Amino acid sequence: MPKRTGKSYSFYPRRRKSGTIWFVRWRQPDGTWNAGTSTGCTTKADAEAHVERQLIATGRPQRRSGRRVPFDAFARDFWKPDGPYVKMRLAHGHSLGPTYVRNQQRHVDAYLVPTFGSRPLDEIDAVTIDGWLVELYHHGRPIEVWDRKQKRTVKKRRPLSGATLNGVRKCLVHIFAEAKRQRLIRENPMDEVPALKENRRRRSVFRLHELQALVDPGRLGDVWNGDERMRLLLGTAILTGARQAELRALQPRFVQSGAIHIVHALDDDPVNGGLKPPKNGHTRWAPLPPRLGQSLLEWAEANRIPADGFLFADPPFERPLSKDRITKRFYRALAAIGIDGEQRRERRLVWHGLRHSFATAARSAGVDKWQLMQTVGHLDERTNESYSDHAEVEHLTGVVEFQDRFVEQLALTVPATAREVVG
Repeated sequence: MPKRTGKSYSFYPRRRKSGTIWFVRWRQPDGTWNAGTSTGCTTKADAEAHVERQLIATGRPQRRSGRRVPFDAFARDFWKPDGPYVKMRLAHGHSLGPTYVRNQQRHVDAYLVPTFGSRPLDEIDAVTIDGWLVELYHHGRPIEVWDRKQKRTVKKRRPLSGATLNGVRKCLVHIFAEAKRQRLIRENPMDEVPALKENRRRRSVFRLHELQALVDPGRLGDVWNGDERMRLLLGTAILTGARQAELRALQPRFVQSGAIHIVHALDDDPVNGGLKPPKNGHTRWAPLPPRLGQSLLEWAEANRIPADGFLFADPPFERPLSKDRITKRFYRALAAIGIDGEQRRERRLVWHGLRHSFATAARSAGVDKWQLMQTVGHLDERTNESYSDHAEVEHLTGVVEFQDRFVEQLALTVPATAREVVG
């Protein structure tokens, strides 16, 4: 007798010379079962998918009432890099970078599983989800912190931005959409959960005289403690708008006198880190003032950096400077030019602000928006398909002209002969 599953069909296997074939029986209106028919499938999972397709094609989709899946069981490994969902999205042409996948997994671990736990997916509705997100938006997330005065752990609430919570919401959109696709739920509750308001802060931008002080060769000693490497790194960031992770991964083989080829970015993850594609997964050419490009090449030659070594690293140039080390030196340099910690925090000045400063100055100078997007790596799929990787620099004449003017404004000079780095 077929096993009762709450469905209108049931499966059973039959052994044949060619192997096991799965058959399906259909429940009749009077509750009896008809004679089984072959699905032609060798596994039960394939047979089930075959029948589901039949039901959809005939307009009779079945809710899998016999499979009430707990939220944590479904979501815990949802964003596993080699898991079925991520593989499926990549196969369909969606861009899912490792950083994005890790961030989504953090949302699952930090917010979703602790909140929804083993509740069945079909019991989690839009009202519950929206109420939870609104509560976090207004009151923050409960956490435990160590109180030094009381010398004990106390409970507090950590504020959460609308942007963070919208990231959590987007994670839920993926999870419930896939649950509906697998017919584990009838409706996607996220269809009725609107996004939260985001209060975006103004991006940090450096003033021209501050950038001039940071690249001034006369102040190399007091600003950078004599480290020409850091001045070259910062100058390249200012004049290209490249991300720090992209510059840390820069190798001599990708440098020309008039451009750099941004092929890699550096991922600091201790387990899965290393070289990865740039953000958005697109390589690009970024114009570079010839004298700065030549200085980078001379720097590599003077320090005998191999073609596959890293320009901004300690000898033997096999491991790039760490993000933390660059940040500490950068903040020390800001203090040397008169921007102390309080001012820096108030103005929200960080290394990424060099990228914002380049983009702001370029747009103010009238650089074409498309050319700027190509240079800094803000690409959409249509733009990327319309222009080849090799033709980009030739189309960026507006950026090149702006860089020539910007170099003069910065009074950026480079040493006539690159000096060997002090380890």
